[in-house]
Amino acid sequence: MVFFRKHQIFFLIISLFASVYCSQSDSTQTYVIRDGDTLEAIANEFQMSIEELLSINNLKERKLPPIGTELKIKIREIKISEEKLSKTENLTPSNELWFPWYGYVYYVQLNDNIEKISKRFGTHVELISAMNNLRNNKIYLGQRLYMVPGFRFFSYSNGTPTNGSLSNAAALPPMPGVYYRKNLERRAYYANHKVVQWVIDAIAKVAYYFPDTSLAVVGDLSFEHGGTIARHASHRNGLDVDIGYYFLDNAELKTFKVADTGSIDSSRTALLIMGLFDSRMIDKIFIDKGLQDIIRFSINQISKGHPFYMSEWNKRVRHWPNHKDHMHVRFKNPATLFETEELDAP
Repeated sequence: MVFFRKHQIFFLIISLFASVYCSQSDSTQTYVIRDGDTLEAIANEFQMSIEELLSINNLKERKLPPIGTELKIKIREIKISEEKLSKTENLTPSNELWFPWYGYVYYVQLNDNIEKISKRFGTHVELISAMNNLRNNKIYLGQRLYMVPGFRFFSYSNGTPTNGSLSNAAALPPMPGVYYRKNLERRAYYANHKVVQWVIDAIAKVAYYFPDTSLAVVGDLSFEHGGTIARHASHRNGLDVDIGYYFLDNAELKTFKVADTGSIDSSRTALLIMGLFDSRMIDKIFIDKGLQDIIRFSINQISKGHPFYMSEWNKRVRHWPNHKDHMHVRFKNPATLFETEELDAP
């Protein structure tokens, strides 16, 4: 989580937007020093040099004042060209990129709030907050936000999870501070674009409600064009994803770990599953039967027994051998999005 808090999250694709056309005007405002801040982090966040920060605050030593001290910061109000934004609507995946995704660095404007920004970019408040380590969803004029808008292209999951293929795939992007992708050398990190979005949304909700949580561990999805993956009978058309459980010791993991009722963090794991249910497109979630009762109990507690979540659990969760160290999530094909059953919103 260190990289996440220091705003060192990066997306390789962001370099595509380094030449955003903008207009700038300088002004100042106050910034209250918080726990974990450094001079370098504050200067970087507001696009200032450390020397400039020291100068406008009459600080003679290169040392951060105590927590709670108000600093003057110079902000640059940056207006991103609408023309530049509109050009991304026709963006298509490129094999030359690490992942066929796109993103923005957005600077908070006068009268912005996080709800307004989330609607503009077609994303969620929880995702913006988790990605940028926001406290109580508070944003500042001139603040730099990392944004991942909704996809502007479509994937196609052909056939079935056990006998299918994948066209125009989306890759699960690296997202330090939210999850860790294991087995990268297998290159099985592709899926239907909607599946990628639903998985990120669900994991980001855990990071949002549990800011100090360890990273989720994400395993295999599918190959770029689908097909057979060693040790998997399914995962062939971009609708399956393996996700590790959360643990009470909150240790940072880089692989799956066997869970039992004494080690699993059932609250965070339950919240992840509830986030997946929120997609309204879960087909099945395979979880070892020895873990199901404690996770179901937590879902019941968190949701206060809401019929939507309890009904989804009863309909979607199944036992399957060899799932003590991860859950296997299978989504419905997004091509049937408008043919699926109607579900009551939670």
